[in-house]
Amino acid sequence: YHLDAQDVRTLQMLLFVEDVDDDSGPFVLIEAEETEKLARLINYRKKGATRRIDDELIEKNVPPEKIHSLTGPAGSVYIADSDRCFHYGSRKASKPRFIIAFQYFTPYAFSVPFKWWKKLPYANNPNLDKYNKIERLVLGAPQ
Repeated sequence: YHLDAQDVRTLQMLLFVEDVDDDSGPFVLIEAEETEKLARLINYRKKGATRRIDDELIEKNVPPEKIHSLTGPAGSVYIADSDRCFHYGSRKASKPRFIIAFQYFTPYAFSVPFKWWKKLPYANNPNLDKYNKIERLVLGAPQ
């Protein structure tokens, strides 16, 4: 099990081109709330030694009903946040899994420059004091 490390949140949409069952190595995930509890318990980090979690640790700390194996007929669609839900995919597959996967994450994913907010188009606008807090946030004003 692991969390992806593209961003704070990553939307993954999985569209099954063919039927997916336990023999095709389905995507398996733990609900976000349970993931957060476990991540805090073990001081999880998306990099380094804690990046991957042993199954035994999951079995000890996560109720089985909070773990979901995404299976179904062709045409099924699942949406998951792979940066907030511990997951794995395609383990011990005895046959192929044909899916179309879409991922969405913010433009700031991967490499966020230091003080990125200062580079936003309106971040240094001298008239920002004329806007309310929400408007300043939308414009990228420093907080």
